[in-house]
Amino acid sequence: MNNTVTLRYFAQLAEQRGCHTEQVELHPGQRAEELYRQLQQRYRFSLDQEILRPAVNGVYTTWDQELQAGDEIAFIPPVAGG
Repeated sequence: MNNTVTLRYFAQLAEQRGCHTEQVELHPGQRAEELYRQLQQRYRFSLDQEILRPAVNGVYTTWDQELQAGDEIAFIPPVAGG
């Protein structure tokens, strides 16, 4: 069974990761917060969770959102205006 999700990276996260999208394996019952902590350790993301907004399938959600195989997930950093 394919248990992957698609991650979309923007701004500083894309720069630190070196790409804008990738697929990763999801652990059963994994929540957005757990996934970001895992990614933060793996890729040494410098942005704290508190300043990001999680989005699942194009809709902003909470950090306790349980993720499902096939989801598209983004952790949206603050946007600078000008």
